[in-house]
Amino acid sequence: LKSFNPEWNNKFKINLNANNDCEQIKSSIKSLNELRNEFAHGGNPNTSLKDTKDYFKFCIEMLKILEESLE
Repeated sequence: LKSFNPEWNNKFKINLNANNDCEQIKSSIKSLNELRNEFAHGGNPNTSLKDTKDYFKFCIEMLKILEESLE
């Protein structure tokens, strides 16, 4: 984001950090990325459907924050 527009990057960081679920959002994105990498490299990710849905919910929240930051 920073390479596209430094102002967008700053607004996104501010908006994300102001969100009450900031740490959960960051953790969810990290977890989904780790699960994807494990699967992509032939592993067998071990997580529940409920956890995956929860991660996804927080990723959607992050996308909303990103969208707000680009306005």
